[in-house]
Amino acid sequence: MSHIDSYEHEYLGAFGYLPIYRALKAFGEETPWGDYDFGADPDSLILGGGSGEHPGLVVHELASCVAQFLYHQADDDFKEELEDEEFQYLKTFIYRQNSDILEFCEWPLDRYVSFGEMLSSDRMVTPFDEESDIDGMMEDWFIRNMGEFVYYSLPDLNPEHDKLKAMFKGVEIRPLYENVVCPPPGYPPKGGKIEINGESKWGYHRWFS
Repeated sequence: MSHIDSYEHEYLGAFGYLPIYRALKAFGEETPWGDYDFGADPDSLILGGGSGEHPGLVVHELASCVAQFLYHQADDDFKEELEDEEFQYLKTFIYRQNSDILEFCEWPLDRYVSFGEMLSSDRMVTPFDEESDIDGMMEDWFIRNMGEFVYYSLPDLNPEHDKLKAMFKGVEIRPLYENVVCPPPGYPPKGGKIEINGESKWGYHRWFS
């Protein structure tokens, strides 16, 4: 049993070997940032279940993830034509520090190494290319992956979805990565837990429960 299994959560899919969860209710509000037994809320994503599974990685500021995914696809003409007010709005998201978005919960060095190896491997539909100027830094690339996932599949988790979508309506937005995978309907459920009438129901999947 992992740390996340102590709380109600839904299973969203997997990113490589890491399952993706979302808390159905906030927990661990007083937990220090980066603690092994992490806290999370419904507005964040969780990769890895923590104690008993893989150390957790909590992804915060999902609007920033989406904005970075969208802005990455904009050409210079679009950027130059932005009104100052529009750019000031975007700045709050696209220049957010990665350390404000990605909460690595007491990952030992070997986990960082294996995570980096995974991102560049055939486990990914679209692997990270460290020699590509387009991919840029690995953490930035990963954040854009999460932004793509939220933009297409979880717009309800992004309070800025409608405004950002309208702002980028002149940009041809397309999936760049498609690295999040989900089990097809009919497969045995895995991950996720919800309380119903005081009893735990396991295998709570966002789309197939």
